[in-house]
Amino acid sequence: VFSVLGTITAISGTAVPDRTQEAQRGAQIGQSITSVLLYGLGLWVAYRYNETGLRIFAWIGIIAMVVFSIVIIIVIALIIRILVSSQPDHKNLKVALSISIVVVVIVCIAAYILT
Repeated sequence: VFSVLGTITAISGTAVPDRTQEAQRGAQIGQSITSVLLYGLGLWVAYRYNETGLRIFAWIGIIAMVVFSIVIIIVIALIIRILVSSQPDHKNLKVALSISIVVVVIVCIAAYILT
């Protein structure tokens, strides 16, 4: 679903303006289309091989999204807690940001391995 939405937004040109060049838009379209094709091929192969394979493929995606969502909520809560603390200490903010970056990287690696 996210791959299809990414492809639609890449083709329509809707993006967050961040001073990107037009050459990167073509790469984004190609990456989105490739992602849709590869994911679709994976689903087709899993279904043709065995219906159980398709269910496993779907559940891995669902589990990865749920875990990633939980981690994002925890990281946001940690950052908000540090920012609202009574003592404005930049050291605590740096530690919270470092921990959140490490956690997000670990979750991204785990999601990559699962899919």
